[in-house]
Amino acid sequence: MTFATSTNNAVVSLVVILILALVHLFVRELGRLEVAARNALLSFGAGASLSYVMLRILPKLADKQEDLMASADTGVRGFLEHHAYLVAMFGLVVYYGMSRLSAYGAAGAKIHSPLRYRTALLSTTIGYGAYSMLIGYLIVNRLHIGLFSVLLITIGMGTLFLVSDHGLRKIRPQSYDGWIRWVLSGTLLAGWAIGVWIEVSANVVALWYAFLAGVMLITTIGEKLSIEESGSFWPFLAGVASFTALLLALEQMPHMDI
Repeated sequence: MTFATSTNNAVVSLVVILILALVHLFVRELGRLEVAARNALLSFGAGASLSYVMLRILPKLADKQEDLMASADTGVRGFLEHHAYLVAMFGLVVYYGMSRLSAYGAAGAKIHSPLRYRTALLSTTIGYGAYSMLIGYLIVNRLHIGLFSVLLITIGMGTLFLVSDHGLRKIRPQSYDGWIRWVLSGTLLAGWAIGVWIEVSANVVALWYAFLAGVMLITTIGEKLSIEESGSFWPFLAGVASFTALLLALEQMPHMDI
């Protein structure tokens, strides 16, 4: 059996995956920080992620749309003209549904049925796990080796996990600390392993990317900019400014698709 990706790329992407897995595992340590420090960190992450979505994800989504258009048959061309954006919208809706489902049975809420609670918990974990696995797959298949490229994807995805995992943990702290964080870390590594051995068609990757783009849009604009604790504007601005500068510096360099 042959690898779907080069050995160097597999090793470098594994390092990135392991760092992101540590974010899953140690998000609970944010609770040890003082409120002001935790809010500042989350606000900085929100700013960095917003910059990442606006300057990286949206332009790349347009590129994926062109990939789909290039391979479209004449009979379905009209439909595929908006296909990537439909998939992105689907990703946004699915993630929103997962976030609403995860809130079922949260602290202070009435649990009408233990079965419904367990079903909601399992469905939420499966959804977040599949999302984490998708990111692991895309990283190993789309990452181009280079210091700035590795730094970009690590910070971009790290801030994404930092705030979304923190939001999930606030709703289900015991379950998250007990086993959900391990599931998310495991699915991230599983996505990397699948990506090392299997490479799917460019069209499938384009659709997966579109789905991920929709997810990142809602997590950034919805969750990150609506952090319940009082976030600080200046750390948020610092996150926007610093990550924007990094992205602009990378404009002339080859880098990954996510």
